[in-house]
Amino acid sequence: MDDYILQMKNITKEFGSVRALSDVTFSVRRGEIHALVGENGAGKSTLMKILSGLYPAGSYTGELVLNGEVQHFTSIKDSEKKGIVIINQELGLIKTMDICENLFLGNEILKNGIIQWNEQMRVTRELLERVHLNIDPKTKIIDMGAGKQQLVEIAKALGKNARLLILDEPSRGGGQRFLHKLGDLLMRLNRDIGLTVLIAEQHLPFIRRVADRFCLLHCGRSVAQGDVIQLDAPLLAKWMTPDPAR
Repeated sequence: MDDYILQMKNITKEFGSVRALSDVTFSVRRGEIHALVGENGAGKSTLMKILSGLYPAGSYTGELVLNGEVQHFTSIKDSEKKGIVIINQELGLIKTMDICENLFLGNEILKNGIIQWNEQMRVTRELLERVHLNIDPKTKIIDMGAGKQQLVEIAKALGKNARLLILDEPSRGGGQRFLHKLGDLLMRLNRDIGLTVLIAEQHLPFIRRVADRFCLLHCGRSVAQGDVIQLDAPLLAKWMTPDPAR
């Protein structure tokens, strides 16, 4: 029997008269890397915002099931309490702060009401080592490239004890060299600590390299699912070619 960490059932989301998602259903197995695939406008980011609680329960129809229990997230804090951490296209780091400050923002290590900077620096170094980022924890985010910033976001997610890590269009964070490094990191975390990863992405070589299974979205609908090996040219030609009637 499949062990699903996440099931999204019959998810429909509308913005006024526009239906962004229509009856979307897919499942993510515990301990896998799962790809949510589709062209721009397919509904990937909208689905991720529902999953993270940014679009709260009540603003959509359908069920979000985590570890076998229906969830009603009303904020990102709700989803993070359940072990879901999302890294959006627009990274959530405060650029004028350094890495350590960002990793502990709102979750400082305190003793008698005083921030324990030495302990926070120690933990930051450990988290940066886990994502293979050799950089001073006091480095300001504004002085880092987009790829390294994304690695800091992953380190921050690990610090929150993420059990389901979501990445929304990570290929926009850098070039081929960065994507190869990111892929290696995600596969290592998946292998070594059993981290489940959900990637919303349209960069097919990256998906084929790192993912185990996929769900293909087209015009807000889930139209195909299966093992990544099934994500072949005929399937993509059918569903990812722009429809001239649209």
